[in-house]
Amino acid sequence: MKFGPTPSTRLIVEGEVIEKDDLRKEIIIRITTMTSIPREIAKNIMSKNLISFSLNDSLRYVADVLYSRNIRGGPVIEDGKIVGLITTSEIAKALKEGSLDAKVSDYIRKDVHVVNENEDILNVIKKMVSLNVGRLIVIDSEGKTIGIVTRTDILKRFAGLIEL
Repeated sequence: MKFGPTPSTRLIVEGEVIEKDDLRKEIIIRITTMTSIPREIAKNIMSKNLISFSLNDSLRYVADVLYSRNIRGGPVIEDGKIVGLITTSEIAKALKEGSLDAKVSDYIRKDVHVVNENEDILNVIKKMVSLNVGRLIVIDSEGKTIGIVTRTDILKRFAGLIEL
């Protein structure tokens, strides 16, 4: 059984009902996991040092940057606008196809998902899960790209590893 997040505490509880007391209106649950989703917004947990690429960058260059920065992907920006995303998955595909000398434009992922800077972390998580993605580009109220929020950023926040 799983319930939550609760409205006020944003608590999510998973477990097994082991006893129900109708007289006292109680349920006893053997809890396997319990998580509280913090009240936080995307801009407070996002990575602000956004690494971006252009359509003409070589995949070798992208691979070098991703490896040296220990990241898995970044947006492709042309004329100040996001036109796609390039990730280690696309680089792996190019390697498999023997095309590591290709350009970003040859392997760009066009389905870029964004989130507003003031979006609540719970909505960010829901969006990532529903879209099955590990990163969302963060935009401001004018649509300008200002950062990226990843599963790792969320994990660090949950584990209390980043200070706000």
